[in-house]
Amino acid sequence: MTGLLGSILMLAASLGAQAKPARPSKPAAVNRLMTAKLIYVSPMPAGLDRWIIEEFRGWGRYHPTGESAGVDLEMVAHTPPKKAIQYVTRHDVPQPKTKRWWQKKKKEPIVLSIGVINWVTGQSLWHADVLDARQKSGENPPSGPRTEIYAKGLTPAELAIKITTTFRRYVDSLQTESGPGGQLH
Repeated sequence: MTGLLGSILMLAASLGAQAKPARPSKPAAVNRLMTAKLIYVSPMPAGLDRWIIEEFRGWGRYHPTGESAGVDLEMVAHTPPKKAIQYVTRHDVPQPKTKRWWQKKKKEPIVLSIGVINWVTGQSLWHADVLDARQKSGENPPSGPRTEIYAKGLTPAELAIKITTTFRRYVDSLQTESGPGGQLH
């Protein structure tokens, strides 16, 4: 009995040594962005959702739908909570606290956060923070899964174009990485 068990273990070990290591599969997020067909764009401030839906229709990769149930992807927007005004007392009068010239300037405030979510799992696939600032010349934020969009002075239509263009650049970069067969190289 011991000889039979030993030979089975040796056979299993030799088969395991001969097997090629499995090729790493592409992440589920990348796969989901590549295979998705239906996208739901949730209501957004200033009618931005209508402009984004028009941009998706023009792109043709995803079909926007008005129902959130049963879609592949969902694009949602969140406005960050407003910070409470801080007050200081000067000459017994409360006044709003202001920055002094020697204090470090804070990063531009986030006006809107937009994300693309896998509807089934709730996993975030792409996220963009819309900043109330102008893009500096020569500065180009990455088109990766987390990015920033500069929106100072843009109309909702122009902002929708910028959002969908940035998202499209990211999805197209995934397409070139995965190649024509859909497998990562």
